[in-house]
Amino acid sequence: MSGQSDISLFNVSDDSLKNGKLIVSPAESSEESYQINFVLEDNEQKSSLYNSIFNFTNSIIGAGIMGLPYALNEAGFFFGIILLVVITWIVDWSVINLIKCGKLTSTNTYQDLVRSVLGKPGYWMITIFQIVFAFGGMCAYLVIVADTLGSVIAHYSNGVSRLTILTICTFLICLPLSSVKSMTHLAKTSFISLVAIAALVLTTIIEARKNSLPASDDKFAFIKPNFFQAIGVISFAFVCHHNTFIIYGSLRTPTLDRFEKVTHYSTGFSLLMSLLMAIPTYLAFTDSTKGNILNNFSFDLLSINIARLLFAFNILLTFPMECLVAREVIENFLFSDRPFNRIRHLLITFLLVLTSFLVSKLTCDLGIVLELTQGGFSAVLLAFILPPLCVIKLKKDRVFSYKNILPLAVLVFGIVTMILSTTLSIITALQPKKNRQQC
Repeated sequence: MSGQSDISLFNVSDDSLKNGKLIVSPAESSEESYQINFVLEDNEQKSSLYNSIFNFTNSIIGAGIMGLPYALNEAGFFFGIILLVVITWIVDWSVINLIKCGKLTSTNTYQDLVRSVLGKPGYWMITIFQIVFAFGGMCAYLVIVADTLGSVIAHYSNGVSRLTILTICTFLICLPLSSVKSMTHLAKTSFISLVAIAALVLTTIIEARKNSLPASDDKFAFIKPNFFQAIGVISFAFVCHHNTFIIYGSLRTPTLDRFEKVTHYSTGFSLLMSLLMAIPTYLAFTDSTKGNILNNFSFDLLSINIARLLFAFNILLTFPMECLVAREVIENFLFSDRPFNRIRHLLITFLLVLTSFLVSKLTCDLGIVLELTQGGFSAVLLAFILPPLCVIKLKKDRVFSYKNILPLAVLVFGIVTMILSTTLSIITALQPKKNRQQC
């Protein structure tokens, strides 16, 4: 229920709402006081504007930021930067329009919005792909953490196994953080995570200048043939649509204006961090830039090993956000007509975390996890196809009206990207793998 509907329901004036808190006069009757106190208590559990920005930004800046220098190498320096800016703008536009569509249809989840617009088949589709995408993120994050920490620790000592690291990180850090009821409780960890990312970016830039390689001839090429692969890398880095309604629902006084501020600041800061990470490091390594930029550095560099630890720390603090999305989608699908139950909440959380742990234990191959769960199909569907499709369906104009030029352009971009990304993923999967990692 939004802050506006709460106010109208209990006949509280707008003047009574200050800094997101209701000011209650002592003259209220006991029943009215109880109702207003209920709203006050609910409002206290919501996120401030800045806390929502921390959470949303942290959900965007995750593992994908490490692959952005490689995206510039694949796309060409200038076209890669253009892609970063354009995709960030598309994400910003599509996220805001999801909430606008939710208001038009009186829905408060991505699932319910798609069901309202596309019917039951759409509801089943969005449910499956939201779970697959969020759960895939959980598995990918655990693989990254185990391999990153394991590599750093192995450089200094041989005493800790990958399984030990995975177990400790999963059940002593990820599980407790993932057990919180709402996104509001993750604001502080999100802020710490963003500080870690900023320190990581700064460290990487400094060391890239010190360890740069001779520039390639096409260092400043405008565009390269593999730019479609770069679109997939950048899209993966910026997809955040699966938790858009959760962020909006956690916002204190959730008006569209406030959410637009959250979205603009979050995507803007994410773009800034992405450009700071991508440009200097690509210019340092050019055609030698690897898929994970940290792999361009030796393990003998203490500062980069600290950066690797910061990266793992950031991933650990981002993991709960994916778990919250997967859990909410499951709750909405199976128990939408039942009140909140703490035991059910904790049980679903534990099963999600345990299953992601088992998947991560069985494979060290991050590529397989990403291709099967967070590949071009699910990411592009959630971010670039369903949002413009909802906008077009809810407008009263003809589909090919000039008023639909923007959503149609985003939809075409999404369809083309999905086809090419999925095709590339299939080709990559069918190619024989050399030196496949064994856990």
